[in-house]
Amino acid sequence: MKTVRQLTGQVMQGLFGPGKDTQARNARYHDILDASNSGVFEWDISRREIFLNRRVITTLQIEAEPGWVPDSILMEVFPEYERNRLMNLYGKLDGDDETRRVEAVCLDRKGEKIFVQISGRVVTDEYGNTEKILGLIHDVSQQKKREERLRHEALHDYLTGLPNRTLLVDRIQHILTRLKRNSDLNATLLFIDIDNFKTINNNMGQGFGDDVLVSLGERLTNIVRAADTVSRLGSDEFVILLEDPTTSDIAHMLATRLLEKLQRPLRVQNKIVNLTFSVGLVLIDDPDASVEIVLGDADIAMYAAKDKGKGMVVPFDTTMRKQAAKRLDIETALRQAIDNEELYLVYQPIFSIDGCDEPDAIGVEALLRWTKSTRGNIAPGELLAVAEENGLIEDIGLWVITTACKQLARWQKEGFPADFYININLSSRHFDDDAIVEYMTREIDRYGVPRNGIRIEIVESAVIRNPENALSVIERLKDEGIFVSIDDFGTGFSSLSYLHRFPFYALKIDRSFIIDVLESEASQNIITAIILMAKKLGIRVVAEGIEESDQLQFLKTAGCEMVQGYLLARPETTPEVDRFFVDAEWVEARLAGS
Repeated sequence: MKTVRQLTGQVMQGLFGPGKDTQARNARYHDILDASNSGVFEWDISRREIFLNRRVITTLQIEAEPGWVPDSILMEVFPEYERNRLMNLYGKLDGDDETRRVEAVCLDRKGEKIFVQISGRVVTDEYGNTEKILGLIHDVSQQKKREERLRHEALHDYLTGLPNRTLLVDRIQHILTRLKRNSDLNATLLFIDIDNFKTINNNMGQGFGDDVLVSLGERLTNIVRAADTVSRLGSDEFVILLEDPTTSDIAHMLATRLLEKLQRPLRVQNKIVNLTFSVGLVLIDDPDASVEIVLGDADIAMYAAKDKGKGMVVPFDTTMRKQAAKRLDIETALRQAIDNEELYLVYQPIFSIDGCDEPDAIGVEALLRWTKSTRGNIAPGELLAVAEENGLIEDIGLWVITTACKQLARWQKEGFPADFYININLSSRHFDDDAIVEYMTREIDRYGVPRNGIRIEIVESAVIRNPENALSVIERLKDEGIFVSIDDFGTGFSSLSYLHRFPFYALKIDRSFIIDVLESEASQNIITAIILMAKKLGIRVVAEGIEESDQLQFLKTAGCEMVQGYLLARPETTPEVDRFFVDAEWVEARLAGS
């Protein structure tokens, strides 16, 4: 391999011939090398000089002209640790004539890093001693930036810039490895979920929802230490990893304080957003645990927090795993239930007692049931809790509407009273937007039943969750002739404040007041007050859970208009319900036997 000096001689000889001006020959030679897009160098070891073409000079921002310069000029652009590394590498190349590549970092005049790739080959003399190094220098800074960006994107969330699941898993694994060496070095993991985040996306748009997540990520980062990890797992789920050893009680106390700070009003796009969060807490103290177990336990604890009312911290305990496994089993089966026709409705008659000698059946409440051959009937509360949790409650609600409309149309053809109606229960999720109005009116008109033949019952949480949206939807339903009642009245804290704002058709007194009404004067006074207040507001009153004739008598005396309960009729499939409205003798005998 010829050196740059040897090449110089050949090039100048060919271009100018012997005896021509040396300065002109050098200039021409430099022009040829500078025409290359590569940085070219020749390092003369014995003379401690190095030839640099213009590309090297500009790439490394060296204050010198192209040509031969002292090698110290080049070495000065490398930080001391890189100079030492390169010199050590040079020492290992003695006698090696293979082309080698190495990456290094230089510093420009502003101290900014320049990443370069150096390709070089050692030239030895006739005795095998290193004489020169010939090579190329390429600026690979842009490539390094791309690689760094790709590494960052692989380990961080695209929206918030927080560590993602991959990086979080690595850090949890680091803690578990540390635990194997020292069992006292535990850590705390908090699994955080925004309660009812879907409402924000539905009402304000996904762009606003994204801004909420970004702002929330910033708040989380600001309320923990720099050494702690704040990660976004996806959607509205965040994880905080606190690596300080602690006890379960202290971890719970710290998590509760953190939650208080987290739930302060958040300003997004000049709007104030009030959020609540469900937090699952896991103390990472088992060196034999896996990352999957740690995250799974935290997720289970988070859902336990939701079940307990949201806006709280719940520490994990091992009994939760069985409950979670059961819920997963139910969820998996529930996803196939509608297609397999495993869901069905039963109907509990509603009776008028206002001005009647005997209770008069005037309508029914549709109640959801699910039969699975492998497990028998699933408890309604368990079914609805799982459906609410995994989002299937919305589809189930639509199925209930269609099924009730279809059943009411059949009953009308069979001669049921024209004012007969079916009450259905809808989830708070159905009141996130007014799509439910469009669906109900379409199905009612499709089956040709009266608008007031299908009525809705909602619990107070459906109103509290997003009052303004709920009010808008209920007003639209009323405009379409669809009645809405509030269920389980008296069990919440805000029921009274909503009664004068919302156009409720009726309120249903919760069964907890009915159970002890005969023994409790307080319950009697509460029921009487509710009935009087409702009448003043023009709202009808229904009492549920009637199981004794004396309870029925008290409610009639107090002015309650409608009742339902096991005393009069249990939830039944359609054949049994049919008899209430077509077999007067059977009804009379049944009521007499009650």
